[in-house]
Amino acid sequence: MVKRINAAKVIRMNKKRGMTLIEIVVSVLVLGLCLVPVFDLLRKSGTVTKAGQDEVIASNLAAEIVDQISCMPFKDIPDLAEREFGNADNEALLMGGKISTILILSDLPAGYKRFLKIETISSRLKKVSTKVKWGTNPVHEIKMPILIEWKY
Repeated sequence: MVKRINAAKVIRMNKKRGMTLIEIVVSVLVLGLCLVPVFDLLRKSGTVTKAGQDEVIASNLAAEIVDQISCMPFKDIPDLAEREFGNADNEALLMGGKISTILILSDLPAGYKRFLKIETISSRLKKVSTKVKWGTNPVHEIKMPILIEWKY
């Protein structure tokens, strides 16, 4: 038995062959336009993450000094003009001959600088200010001032 094919059906089948080149180009263009903001967001999130890491490192470096000084005997904490404490200053004595004023410091990452200033406010109060700077353009800075009170 021979099947007859309707001519109108053959013409309809030929029209449903697939997508044209223009349709493919337009769909790739739309996809590309949708992906541009996604890649920009990924790039910016990397920058923000790096800035956050740098800030956490700086905060920890500043807190390290504050924690150690707050554990020292009050009478042994000397007044100190603002001074930089680099990697070579590890195990530095704040007051010569007083082992209780030794600072055990972490190594500074490249590009970081650490500063310390101690001033007497009253006979029972001292202000300890630590500052950490990093970066070149712009220079970033974290300051951590605390008050230490002498308790009888």
